[in-house]
Amino acid sequence: MSALEKAMAVNQRRIKKVEERNWIPTGLEVPEKTIDISDLIEKIYKRVVNLLLEKDKMKFSELIPSESRKDKLMTFVPLLYLATQSKVNLSQDKAFADFDIKIMR
Repeated sequence: MSALEKAMAVNQRRIKKVEERNWIPTGLEVPEKTIDISDLIEKIYKRVVNLLLEKDKMKFSELIPSESRKDKLMTFVPLLYLATQSKVNLSQDKAFADFDIKIMR
């Protein structure tokens, strides 16, 4: 087998792997993106900053618009991102308790 034939075989295997990785089973559809996470992060950060103008910290429960799982998730995920970017500090006294949010200055 020549070097060219080996290279062609390797290329065919790569193409096959990419096709298998991108394969979507019959009957399933990829959902459309309904929420832009970047906009959501910016919106949550602005809300936190505005709410913390007069005080040092706030509770997560003060930030969420309702007790629905969706609202909790749509607030919590952006907060985690902001915490990894050192824009907010999140602290919690015990597991599953409400947690504090502070702006990093």
